[in-house]
Amino acid sequence: MHIDQHTKALQKSYCQTVLAERGQLRKDLFDKINAGDEKAMQQVYMDQQQRIRQQAELITDPIDKQITLTQVDSIQEVLNALPDILNA
Repeated sequence: MHIDQHTKALQKSYCQTVLAERGQLRKDLFDKINAGDEKAMQQVYMDQQQRIRQQAELITDPIDKQITLTQVDSIQEVLNALPDILNA
């Protein structure tokens, strides 16, 4: 994963967008994410992985299912790099 000066802002925006889409973005979470709270962001990513896995279980076509599940791997890549991203 390439980490540059924009990566931190992009990941914060991603977390806020995911929470907003789910109707879960509250002021306290918004502030934590803006402050770079690693635990808060990790929870967003892990919850998103779980939702993707649940949706993939509903897909009957094996190729479409595999394509959907690749997003879990992409999120895991971000999770693995999150400390470096937040320290960038």
